[in-house]
Amino acid sequence: MKLSHFLLASLAISLVTSLAAPVRAQAVAETKPLAPLKAKQTGYAVKHSTVLVQQVLFGRAHGVALLAAACDADTPVGIETREAYAKWHAGQIHAIAKMSHDLAKWYFTSEAQNATDADIIKALNLKPQLDPNLSAKEMKDACATFAEMLRGERYDLSTLMTKIYGARIG
Repeated sequence: MKLSHFLLASLAISLVTSLAAPVRAQAVAETKPLAPLKAKQTGYAVKHSTVLVQQVLFGRAHGVALLAAACDADTPVGIETREAYAKWHAGQIHAIAKMSHDLAKWYFTSEAQNATDADIIKALNLKPQLDPNLSAKEMKDACATFAEMLRGERYDLSTLMTKIYGARIG
């Protein structure tokens, strides 16, 4: 399975990082919403293109975080993954924050300020972890190409949002 298909299939953003350097991705399942929020709606906003684009990009970033967390280990590939993720995350942080803010407003309206990325992930019906049925070879291949993947245009969320909205994010 190609890596891009793997991430799209996972449609997986909570880009939660630790406070310690270097930046490490954590599985979203490890982050819990502060309080159970009830989304005014769930799923994708297929009739609202601006929201839909943010939902898709949020899912893409979520997938990146899940894969980064799964590949993070004290091995050469794991260290390369960690460093690539930290660099990518630093470059995407403003786009991610904008998507989180806007999607919280979309799903939780008056409670948006209390919504976490985990709440948004739940409202989008995204998976909280990578597919456990992935083979060791598929994971090894995905981790080995992770850094290269993040250099691709499809993972430059800031540029994609700028192209779509016409204004620089961040």
